[in-house]
Amino acid sequence: MRELQNALERAAVLSSDGRIGLQGLPPAVLSARAPAPGSRAPTLAAAAGARVERSLAEAIGCYASVGGNGCGWEHQLASIRAALDGCETDVGCKQRQNAGFFRKDAYLAIIVLTDEDDCSAPPNSTLFDPTQTTLASVLGPLTSYRRFEFGNLCGGDDPGRAAGPRQDCEPGNKDQNTAHQLAPTQDFATFIKALKPWDPRLTHVSVIAGPATPVDVVLNANGYPDLLPSCSGDIGPADPSPRLTELVRCFDSYRARFISICDADALGAMDQIGSDLVQMMSP
Repeated sequence: MRELQNALERAAVLSSDGRIGLQGLPPAVLSARAPAPGSRAPTLAAAAGARVERSLAEAIGCYASVGGNGCGWEHQLASIRAALDGCETDVGCKQRQNAGFFRKDAYLAIIVLTDEDDCSAPPNSTLFDPTQTTLASVLGPLTSYRRFEFGNLCGGDDPGRAAGPRQDCEPGNKDQNTAHQLAPTQDFATFIKALKPWDPRLTHVSVIAGPATPVDVVLNANGYPDLLPSCSGDIGPADPSPRLTELVRCFDSYRARFISICDADALGAMDQIGSDLVQMMSP
């Protein structure tokens, strides 16, 4: 943690609660919507301009209590885009309450900490349609398994809903209906890179999540498909994260890192990220 403390001047925390609604509201209105009980909308307002003057742990502790009662389809990547969209331009951040956090000449470190994969959907998404709830429906039961089924291909094919292991799973979708697809992770990588187009070395992305493998599908008590955790640690179990793994791969190795959330030493992981940032800022 000390390495990360030394590397940061400002810190902010976002919630992955995309406030998508059941029909997929555009990410641009995320912070304008009232947060769910026990959660916060994805805004940097609480920490905009905050300096880490005492300790990083104290600073993050002030802002990280976002709760766990928000949307079950986490929009980690869409939340990042919603919070920083436009901040790199002369016009300024589209989310006006975030003005003052982003600085063009400063290093930008994005750290994603989550126990589930990203489920960011485009504005036209009907993936969360609440009228489809059965195994016979096109979208299947209204569970978070939709994120995996409609966000990944395994061995080049649809994952399906049958129990059993899956191999070679990576982001993708063969459904021709674009409203049944998640937003491509490459789009978010392109957005993050464009925040510092004059010098890509100013940006670093770290993901602390469940490893992309193994992937095993089981049936719950209702006979609905569900994912087994890909790992389990002190924080608890974590689902496989093929999408977040791909996000990291979109960046050069010195600008991104993936760390398993189930690693025994969480402070060690943060120190590892801090070391990356210190090295990145070294002349």
